[in-house]
Amino acid sequence: MEKVINNSTYGSDFELFLFDTSANEVVNAKPYVKGSKKKPFNFDKSNPFWCTSLDNISFEGNIAPCTTADEFDKNIDKVISYLKSTLPEGIVPIHECAVRVNPDYLRNKEARTLGCEPTYNAYTLNMNMPPSGESTNLRTCCTHIHMKYDNMTFELSAEWVKAMDLFLGLPSLLIEPKNERREMYGKLGEMRFSENSTTEYRVLSSFFSATESLRKWVFNNTLKATQWINEGNRVTDDMAKNFKQAMTNNDDFYVKHLIETFNIPMPQ
Repeated sequence: MEKVINNSTYGSDFELFLFDTSANEVVNAKPYVKGSKKKPFNFDKSNPFWCTSLDNISFEGNIAPCTTADEFDKNIDKVISYLKSTLPEGIVPIHECAVRVNPDYLRNKEARTLGCEPTYNAYTLNMNMPPSGESTNLRTCCTHIHMKYDNMTFELSAEWVKAMDLFLGLPSLLIEPKNERREMYGKLGEMRFSENSTTEYRVLSSFFSATESLRKWVFNNTLKATQWINEGNRVTDDMAKNFKQAMTNNDDFYVKHLIETFNIPMPQ
């Protein structure tokens, strides 16, 4: 069967909270992070994708595109190492998924604004409504996966995002600690798409950028999702209905059934 996703490369942007060890709380990262969403800071001129920026109150790092799990792991580690090298003593990055932040750190407009660009639902192909940062002190951090391939289309990218839900999004329910993040972000099928840039899978939390084994699991299962699509498979309407119900109800039994049925690898 002819492949439909050709010459794919993969990258990531991921967010981390900064924690003040003396105050024992998450702080606004603005004083410690170079770059903004509109103008990221390119900390390594060898590739324009090596960037940092402030996202709401969190640090955001971007990696150079890669083709292997080793590269993916090392690229994320490189960004985290760079961040640590710039921070003063007592300020450390953490991989918490969702935190209730001291309202004192949310007093500026930037800290109250969520959702800088539209996202889409891969199942309905409709635009998602952004969450409001005005009425809550809940803040969340992610690990987004980017894919670029030849002649990208929104419809094919949406099929890939649904496959990513099968190989990554639903299994993540069994892996990461229970948290509040999905009240705001990380619902199944959440994606961004730019015909001239990348397709972005937005379901995973910052928990999945924390360790080598998790990063490599994310990358390898991303490849499996791509391979599954290239083999002619698609998430059916019935599967999609069950996916949504499992995510809503945190149905571990159904997720385990999927893992066995589709032989989905899990982290070591």
